[in-house]
Amino acid sequence: MLGADGGTAGEGEAQPQGPGGVTPRASVVNRGVRLALLFVSQTPNGSSRPGRRAARVALEVVLWALALMLIFVFTRAGLAKFDEGSGWARAFAVWGYPVWFRMLIGAIELSAAVLILWPRTAAYGAILIIVVMLGGMGTHIVIEHRPARVTSELGQLTFSSILLAGRWRRRVPISPR
Repeated sequence: MLGADGGTAGEGEAQPQGPGGVTPRASVVNRGVRLALLFVSQTPNGSSRPGRRAARVALEVVLWALALMLIFVFTRAGLAKFDEGSGWARAFAVWGYPVWFRMLIGAIELSAAVLILWPRTAAYGAILIIVVMLGGMGTHIVIEHRPARVTSELGQLTFSSILLAGRWRRRVPISPR
């Protein structure tokens, strides 16, 4: 037989009872469970909707996954833009862009990756990535005359747009003095 405190009680054993007929240990356990449930069900703004908290946690996980993926991709791509022997150096030369422009794009990509590391600046990093991706799409359309190649930027453009939307409210505001 299961006792009130979660332990087993024999047929003839008496459990010590506290006020209200509840064992002292069961009372402590019940209070702990109630507090844990209250904590889990409370959202940061104080409402008690369990689904809302779970959705917020899921959104945070998705935003961090996107952020880490973008950091990985743009750190590698940004560093590659500084290498004279990389495919990027050859591509920028074919497109007719000067070396300083390739270096600038690499610096912007690395800056974006660093900004994405902190949620309060992630929106600004996402904006930098969006601008670079739109520029890449423009290069495929205007310079290469191959609009079908814009699909290579769509993934990063989509992911950074989602990150921008998800981190916009948490950004550090830029205000004039």
